[in-house]
Amino acid sequence: MSLALYSKLNETLEMLTSRIDEGQQLDAFTLKRVVSEAGKIPDEPVKLMVLALAYGAAHQHVEAVGFFQEAVAYRDETVARNYLSYLSHTGQYELYREEAVRLAREITSLALCIRARNAAYADGDGELSLFFARKALSMIGSESERESMESDIMEKKRALDTFISVTDLSTNEINLLSRTITNVAKNYGVLAISHDYVTSPDGDAGIVCDVLCEDADMLSDMDIDVATEIAMNEIFAGKNVTAWFRGRNRQEIHFTI
Repeated sequence: MSLALYSKLNETLEMLTSRIDEGQQLDAFTLKRVVSEAGKIPDEPVKLMVLALAYGAAHQHVEAVGFFQEAVAYRDETVARNYLSYLSHTGQYELYREEAVRLAREITSLALCIRARNAAYADGDGELSLFFARKALSMIGSESERESMESDIMEKKRALDTFISVTDLSTNEINLLSRTITNVAKNYGVLAISHDYVTSPDGDAGIVCDVLCEDADMLSDMDIDVATEIAMNEIFAGKNVTAWFRGRNRQEIHFTI
């Protein structure tokens, strides 16, 4: 790839990822131009990734996912990471979690293993989360980093085990609860980042969902909505479980898209 083409590619990627990050829809004229220019990219997975990002920025998500799935078939880690970031940025949480697990099985990558571990954890699947956590540990060369991750793994395992013990929820029920929470965030156009399982000495239990939002009023409305969703679901009737949102800002969150 020539230096000029490489420079142009970086400019295009920066523009597309910025549009997706900010939720700004790419106009039809710019989409047509980017699609035309993508045809000149000699690297096939990169070309497919650019097409995916272009259609994603134009809010044509079915087309975007289709191009991304073609691109990740080449098992390129950077493409896979951008695909997952695109899914999370656009609130496609169910597909994100499925694809995070699939890609971590197919591509040897510390970053992808960590994403799969977190996705499985958010779904309440402790066994699968532990599988990817151990796989990630095997890829870390630094002893201090490995010890830090081991500590985090044990802390999260204890939190999830205690949550399950207190609520008596199955993995499928926790999965449903977790996705109910992220759907509330999606309805508000707010990006869900991660989940923590918490329990109190009194036996109260809940899921705390970190979201990219600093609007206290919106967070309060979201808390009310998720509490209502849980209360109206017969699966959680009689279960001492709740959920709420914890706001974060962009400086606290690092994106990969």
